[in-house]
Amino acid sequence: MLESFRARLNLPDGRLAAIAAVHTFGDYMQAFNRNFDVVVERRGQKQHLTVFQRIRIVAEHYLADGESAEIQLP
Repeated sequence: MLESFRARLNLPDGRLAAIAAVHTFGDYMQAFNRNFDVVVERRGQKQHLTVFQRIRIVAEHYLADGESAEIQLP
């Protein structure tokens, strides 16, 4: 089951935001099914990473270019 992942950000200069809907699929019983959304926004010199499941924020990080964060899914 997908319980965590590492996100490394490198949003190009001039790009204000990127949104990715990430879906992982498991077997027929859906034991590994995880759906989450990732939003990356540039805020000044840092990048703001937000991970949502449904409408709930499950992770939020401010990262410099090239930094990474470990994301734990509930």
